[in-house]
Amino acid sequence: MASGKRRVVVVGTGLGGLLTGAFLARRGHPVTFLEAQSIIGGRFTHIDYQGFAIPTGAFHAFPGGVRGHLFRCLCKIGVHVSLVEPAPSVMVAVDGQRLPLHLDMTRSQSPVLRRLVGVNRRGPVTRSAARMLIAGLMGRDLPAAEGMRRIGGTEAGVRLLDRLTKFALSVPAEEASAVELLRSILSQRFGREGFLIHGSGSMIGRIRTAAESSGAEVRTAAPVRRIIVEGGHARGVEVEGGESLDAGWVIANAGVRRTLGMLGEHAPSRVVEQVATLRPACGFTHAVRSRNRLHEHLSIEIPLDLRHIDGIMPVSNLSRFLCPPEWHFALAYQWMDPAEDPEKQLEAGRRELLEHLGSGAEIMNTACYHSHNPTANIAQMIDQHGKSRPPAILPGIEGLFLVGHDVQGYGTAAELIGESCLRLWERLERA
Repeated sequence: MASGKRRVVVVGTGLGGLLTGAFLARRGHPVTFLEAQSIIGGRFTHIDYQGFAIPTGAFHAFPGGVRGHLFRCLCKIGVHVSLVEPAPSVMVAVDGQRLPLHLDMTRSQSPVLRRLVGVNRRGPVTRSAARMLIAGLMGRDLPAAEGMRRIGGTEAGVRLLDRLTKFALSVPAEEASAVELLRSILSQRFGREGFLIHGSGSMIGRIRTAAESSGAEVRTAAPVRRIIVEGGHARGVEVEGGESLDAGWVIANAGVRRTLGMLGEHAPSRVVEQVATLRPACGFTHAVRSRNRLHEHLSIEIPLDLRHIDGIMPVSNLSRFLCPPEWHFALAYQWMDPAEDPEKQLEAGRRELLEHLGSGAEIMNTACYHSHNPTANIAQMIDQHGKSRPPAILPGIEGLFLVGHDVQGYGTAAELIGESCLRLWERLERA
């Protein structure tokens, strides 16, 4: 092994784990990926179902497009992906109209939409947002819905924000952090919402190829039983069946709760107590097909008049690679209230979605993210974002690094993963 290079074991092949392993392999470190499932990619890949690219979580989305953290990560490992960045990023469906909403903040918004949401003048809005951001960074955060009201937003504006936070963060606006939302926008550097033309599974495959071409090994159906810690240093892992793998560094992408479980008695008590209080996010994703065209636009649709469905992505309008040519294909997200009956919410959401999309629409698959497989292990809400999340380096354990959606940072799920990767990579390059 070359001087200064360390053997690396990556536990879990979600987006963050794959990116980090590929980055380290590209820099000459021997890397072994261990994945408990038979497929890689976690919540950022897709499964082929009768020719439809059904996502395991993320909707083939690429937050921030070419300006976001995730795109920077791919550039660092030499992976190229083809994107569509529709303008506007969002189309607001209300009262029979489709009103454009630009997320890149460089375009003038529709005057009709401005009047509807009560945000008419950019200057006062910018100053209010800056004050909220500064106050939040000083520990005085507030719910995003209250932030909207403070800048003069109408109840329609609060309802729109609620749909957006549920779709992007799996959190209602009354619980989402105003700072989280603002930092999320800033982290994407006012980029547009991007969409992967060949789907999230194709991107995962390219990351795997990049890692393997640099000498990495990928092992699936290889669940890790425990992380071996000796003298305050992670020394490797033990796989189900008893096999042990030595490592200089262990990269944990299995989620903070599972990682703490694999540490057993070595898990830092302070982090265990912190994680026990954090709430996961819940939701449903609906895959819809139709012989009829489902939308006339390319944007994410936020149906403001609906009660249960928070956002719809017109997949087949954005890419014809992700479904059979004779079909149209869309993905819809529905936030789930963990305090209410999931079955009733599911039934109401499916009925509402079919009525909204019209004759010929058929829901071919619904995934429920709840309980042991939530949308996100830690929801991005007040007191559960930024520095309130677990650190990338657990106190008292050297050589173990957490990466992924659970760790400290800001942004939508994919952007938070990208940000956590970039920060960790800088640290590892200095090690």
